[in-house]
Amino acid sequence: EWEPEIREQMRKLPFDAEHFRHETGASALGGERDFTVLEQLWSRPTCEVNGLLSGYTGEGAKTVLPSKAMAKVSCRLVPDQSPEEIEKLMTAHVARVAPKGVTATVTHLHGGRPWRAELTGPLYDAARRALATAFEKEPVIVGEGGSIPVVGDFERILGTPVLLVGFGLPGENAHAPDEWMSEENFRIGMRAMAAFWDEYARAGSTE
Repeated sequence: EWEPEIREQMRKLPFDAEHFRHETGASALGGERDFTVLEQLWSRPTCEVNGLLSGYTGEGAKTVLPSKAMAKVSCRLVPDQSPEEIEKLMTAHVARVAPKGVTATVTHLHGGRPWRAELTGPLYDAARRALATAFEKEPVIVGEGGSIPVVGDFERILGTPVLLVGFGLPGENAHAPDEWMSEENFRIGMRAMAAFWDEYARAGSTE
């Protein structure tokens, strides 16, 4: 979980849960009761079924019993979890719930270790000042539940903190064929990066 002060900042962010539900096309928002939608999106582990394949799926109907079924499953991990641990737990769970007479196997395709930015220190402080300079207003902390395993590897292997700063907006269709980005934010982003290196140098950090 995030620290109490970070959770409090998240809860103060302007967010319309009903608008979010409408945008996703969901009939209702579920999830963990003790966490807001943003907390669930940004800082909680997940387990989701990405695809199912079984039986007859062609046009019309056939009264046949499928001999096998397959599911594609992914899990988003958080810092106190590991891919190896989750693989073992998932495998044990599938074996436990499989009906008698059914052979169930779990094939692990790939995994990455979770990572979360440290929101203290000269790197973070320099980024905040640079963003405030470029956008002419104080930045706010937002999370992102995406998976970029190499980011954590950079931090562990190089022994230096890493910080991700995004300049895209929610409505820019990230990862879609028609993904786009505001030209204004692109230009402000360049100014922010230039300001960041200046701020980081002024801080005198050796990181």
